[in-house]
Amino acid sequence: DHLRYVGLFPTVTEAKLLPTNSFVQQARYRIQVPVPIALLSFDQKVVMQHQYHHNRLTTLIIDSPIQHGLGQFEWFELPNGKTLVTLTQWGDLNAPKGFIVTTLLRALPELKLGIPNGVGAFVLESIRRRFDPDPTLGKVYPLEQLIPTHHLNERQQQQVKRLIQHSGQPVVFSHPAVWLRTSKRPEKMFFSTSYARIHATPKHAFDTLSDPKRYRHLFKQIKKVNLTPATQGTNAHIRVGLGLGVITIPYHVKLNIQQPTPQTAVFHANGGDIEFFSGRIHLSAWDERTSLAQMTSGGKLGDDAPFLLSIGKSLPYADLLPSIGAAPIILERANRYFDTEKR
Repeated sequence: DHLRYVGLFPTVTEAKLLPTNSFVQQARYRIQVPVPIALLSFDQKVVMQHQYHHNRLTTLIIDSPIQHGLGQFEWFELPNGKTLVTLTQWGDLNAPKGFIVTTLLRALPELKLGIPNGVGAFVLESIRRRFDPDPTLGKVYPLEQLIPTHHLNERQQQQVKRLIQHSGQPVVFSHPAVWLRTSKRPEKMFFSTSYARIHATPKHAFDTLSDPKRYRHLFKQIKKVNLTPATQGTNAHIRVGLGLGVITIPYHVKLNIQQPTPQTAVFHANGGDIEFFSGRIHLSAWDERTSLAQMTSGGKLGDDAPFLLSIGKSLPYADLLPSIGAAPIILERANRYFDTEKR
């Protein structure tokens, strides 16, 4: 029921069916993402064509800032009254139109690596919350115990490796919400775990990904890194300049970094402009020359985030999508760095 996309997807504010034949259905949607800076607000009408058959719904983009794209839902019956929903989607991000989308992709070309995961997560998370809302409050954890664990048995790990080899992209799992204990109130946090093949040995990959001094080589947006010893681990003060073409968003990230095992690093926010952040990365051998990276991370902006940075809080699922979209970007940037080293 395409008219009910209004209310299902938080950015869709209007839906209208267009005259078509009986085999396909076209609909015009209004998509709005208002942000505090009017120049960066998104307000666009998009035309999509839908075709339904049995357990499949295929969608083709007719008119959109992303000019060429298509997607397909499929759903399969599971035991106990449950349903498996899959979404396969593709979009050409190399020829966008419209000021906002064009400006963002020109200023941050790395977004192209995270957008497919972000789009899929946005659509599927909207459906999940429609049928299975998050509980209002669960068990509350201190920061040091917050990061969820994600275990794969041998058969599952081999399956994940096959998916990585087949797609050339990381495999990402979204965790149920967890609650962080703070001095003000419990904060709901969403984490994701990403698996990816890294083009370096576990030791070399770990030395790079766990050392903030090397981050400037991975990300041009990082301007300066200062390290100081801490009672446990190391404190890193990272200065970032996020250029969006028309404006630059400066912000500070302050992390405490610990290494509980030789190939595991744990990160926690201990100040800075991103108030809530935790993450863990672990490297293991894939073969003699490459590694399997397992990265679990989650974060959100607090009440006192700088004005420009708080733009992100206006986006839908701002406490979920950044971690899902950022993981492929981080891991792909690492691989580009290692490939450049080899050349």
